[in-house]
Amino acid sequence: MNFPLLRRLAAATFLLLASAATCAELPGRPPMTRLSPTLDVYPQNFAVTQDTAGVIFVGNSDGVLTYDGVRWELIALPNQDIVRSLSYDPVTKRVYVGGFGLFGYLEPARDGRYRFTDLTPQFAASLEGRALADIWSIYVTPDAVFFAAVKDLFRYSPESGKTGHWFHEGRFGAGLWKDGSFLIQWRGEGIKRLRGDRFELIAGTETL
Repeated sequence: MNFPLLRRLAAATFLLLASAATCAELPGRPPMTRLSPTLDVYPQNFAVTQDTAGVIFVGNSDGVLTYDGVRWELIALPNQDIVRSLSYDPVTKRVYVGGFGLFGYLEPARDGRYRFTDLTPQFAASLEGRALADIWSIYVTPDAVFFAAVKDLFRYSPESGKTGHWFHEGRFGAGLWKDGSFLIQWRGEGIKRLRGDRFELIAGTETL
């Protein structure tokens, strides 16, 4: 019988068992903090973002919840409805808000508290009386902010106040800013790139 080999095998087995026991005792836990709003709001949230000062913004069923590390506050929208999407712009210091039937932005006032500005009235003529549902996505780009609903896409320029609107019966998909251009999926047609005020189809994306 090869006793040296048996001893080596026994030592290796012991090391494996010791390593397994150590892993079982130290499962590991990622650094995280659980935050629970101290407000009387419905416990359903849809979006979250944070400004450069560290204030956390949460899109909630009752509006926008803010947390500065000490206290929670609720900023209700004019229609008292849900907030579906949020996006922070570090350049303008604005938090863009997408709700149900309206959208706009939160901006810090002189007292440091955020105030909501409704942009929806600027697009009333474009909607032509059609009801606007949820704003599902917000894209902040260097020269404009895009608010995407299911069939409507809105553009707002913070500097000039210029607006734009596009309607797509086939519904909009995901969008992104890439190589100096805004791209978004026009379902059933393909991915289009914004050139000026018109979207142009990117060849070869028809099957996407």
